[in-house]
Amino acid sequence: MKTIPLRHLAEINPPSGFFEALPAEADVLFLPLETVWADGRADQTRRVRKSSVESGYTRFHPGDTVCPKVTPTFQAGRSMRANAVGAGTTELHVLRPRVGVDPRWVTYAVRSKHFLEEGVTAFQGVAGLQRVPQEFVANFHVADVPMGEQRRIADFLDDRVARIDQVITARRRQASLADAAQLETARTLTTRGRSSATRPSGIAWMPEIGAQHALWRIGQAFTTGSGTTPRSDNVDYYDGEIPWATTSDLRDSLAVLPSRTVTSMAVADHSALALYPAGTLLVAMYGATVGRAGILAVGATVNQACCALQSREIISPKYAFYWLLAHRRKVSSRLRHLRSGALYEGLP
Repeated sequence: MKTIPLRHLAEINPPSGFFEALPAEADVLFLPLETVWADGRADQTRRVRKSSVESGYTRFHPGDTVCPKVTPTFQAGRSMRANAVGAGTTELHVLRPRVGVDPRWVTYAVRSKHFLEEGVTAFQGVAGLQRVPQEFVANFHVADVPMGEQRRIADFLDDRVARIDQVITARRRQASLADAAQLETARTLTTRGRSSATRPSGIAWMPEIGAQHALWRIGQAFTTGSGTTPRSDNVDYYDGEIPWATTSDLRDSLAVLPSRTVTSMAVADHSALALYPAGTLLVAMYGATVGRAGILAVGATVNQACCALQSREIISPKYAFYWLLAHRRKVSSRLRHLRSGALYEGLP
């Protein structure tokens, strides 16, 4: 089958006359990167004043395909069509279908596996901040088929994608319900235990506990500590032999294996960079991961956003891990006072 460069089907990052013609006070669609998805997670409800996005943003027309250019969003195939005139993050390429081209044909082209795989090989930039250049998008070859065939293929794909989206939505809903049921079971067991007999706890947000349970403060049951981040501009501090855990390693897993390491020099130069043994319970104290927990599978240092809890042999770290997960919503609001937060363990 004959192929042609994508630029023959769509203008790549063209001017936006519709946007320019709007008055400064007009409301326009706004697309930050987190709103750009190829499925039901796409959010085209955000509106801003044109005057607030007149410079420093990517502009588009209704029907344009917006394609993320930066890793890892690009690899996720999150391209979509804009439904209104507006502006978005500069991390988007805009593809405007030419006359006689079905807009869906362009969108499916940049969602294709072939496009995504080839795009990765064309990345430019430093590791962690790589982007697909405009030249790759413009010169990517797609099948050259008539408008009628474009429509038939797009109609077929629309139908299949809609069915797949329904299955995905149902699976996500099922997983969410399963997680909620598991969380409620954990909350019940870590509050009342297996007995229905309860007694007042004296804690407003957890008014009752199992009749045979005792209350412990975290500071009584654990020794607490934290860590630090060595200077990032000193290459002698990183990629050493000592694991270094950050909150990004905390994924509510019983076995935390730090993804980064520091050197013995970093430990020697930073008194706050303590080494914690395997079995230490870690809790994210702030940021996007606040409340996440995990237990070190190996001895490791940690950064300043991790609270390290070492058991005094009163409460099992594994039990405390499940307790923290079950009561995360309440605990997260109290993490600044973690040392005085109430935790309890059922008595034998």
